[in-house]
Amino acid sequence: MARVPYDIAGKSIDTGYTDTMNLSTDMFKLVGEIREHKELEIPTKKGFIRKRKLIVPFNVSDLISSILNTDFEEYEKWINKKVKGKYKREKQIYHINYTLKDYNFYYNPRTYYLSIMIEHQALLGNAKFEIMNNIRDIFQNYFGLEDKYLKNLDRATKLSRIDYKRDHRYIDEQHLSLIKFIVEIAPDTIGNGNYEKLDERDEHLDIEDFDDIEYMKKYKSLSNKTAEFVIYDKQLEQEDKFRKGKITQEELEYFEKVIRFEVRIKNEKLKNLKRKENWGLDKDIDNYKDENIADELFNYYAEQAFFSEPFYRLDYAIRLIYNSEQKPNMRKKLVKLVKAINEKGYTRAKQEYEYKHSFNNHISILRNQLHINPLTFPTTWNDKEGNTHKTTYTTIPNFIQKDNCMYDSNEEVIIPSKLRELIEQEKYKGT
Repeated sequence: MARVPYDIAGKSIDTGYTDTMNLSTDMFKLVGEIREHKELEIPTKKGFIRKRKLIVPFNVSDLISSILNTDFEEYEKWINKKVKGKYKREKQIYHINYTLKDYNFYYNPRTYYLSIMIEHQALLGNAKFEIMNNIRDIFQNYFGLEDKYLKNLDRATKLSRIDYKRDHRYIDEQHLSLIKFIVEIAPDTIGNGNYEKLDERDEHLDIEDFDDIEYMKKYKSLSNKTAEFVIYDKQLEQEDKFRKGKITQEELEYFEKVIRFEVRIKNEKLKNLKRKENWGLDKDIDNYKDENIADELFNYYAEQAFFSEPFYRLDYAIRLIYNSEQKPNMRKKLVKLVKAINEKGYTRAKQEYEYKHSFNNHISILRNQLHINPLTFPTTWNDKEGNTHKTTYTTIPNFIQKDNCMYDSNEEVIIPSKLRELIEQEKYKGT
């Protein structure tokens, strides 16, 4: 991911593609204390072991207690924790506060960090200055922090996660069926095999507001600390929230027929990018709200799964190959390749490909010379009742490409009450 140095490229504050952002406030730094440890001897069956324990000053504990008294509730979550090179499930206790609109707070008693999750509407069009001013107002007027703590807020608060989103509006049931087919046959792993495509309906590792409905797919690492690429039915999520009374009818209609594609950059990835050669980007809000950075990070993950070319119906892609200027023998190989990917999925087709050492080269010819996406959709599709129909589409736009997605901006914000008007416009159909 080589890029133009940030100070040369200049800033273009993201006005719609950042979905949510997490900041972490170090309670020690907020109070003005440093983290110190002491050595303890803990008795075991075989004698004693030495363990380092964090010393928590009274003023840190007192401030935490004061904050947690403002509508925080206890919350349990199961996580994967690495112990001696292996991962095991472990239950962690958090304290959460959902009472403020667009700002959710999570306190982790094991780390002494207060995490602030900022919703999309509170980020839209705002740079670091406006975001931190809003947080300062909350700390002062809601949590009741004194000025002696507020002066340390900027130094104590760092970016710990940022989620980039693109929303694609499908046209009809057939279109949705074809999208789901493409998601299914897409590569099983991305990021040199580090991120595996999982079916979140079977995994049950995350607790979400909409944990009783299905994600479509999620690319994630086992450690779950670096990044995720998530694909899910946004309309289903909103229907679940509407049933629970969390959103209005207008907000529900806003995401009618919408599939969400989301790249989540987590704290360990932010740390890695800070150290990465030719990247070297500080964990700063304005750095990662830059629209160029948002595009680059989103595309890095999403295009490994779905590439960048439009999707063709299999028979149409075959016709394009046969009508190309490739040599007859190469045309036959490429036709065999797209058929195999359509039938078996990208990963299995690669594993079983007759010309194993030429697989990547043949994919490159398809994409770079013929402009054909290796992922194609079938000539028939099944509706919700299981009935089979002839596919009428010959091509559908690549749903992860920004030009084919809905967007917000300072100049043109999609308003829920305008949904019926907008959904009729080609611009918002993704066609």
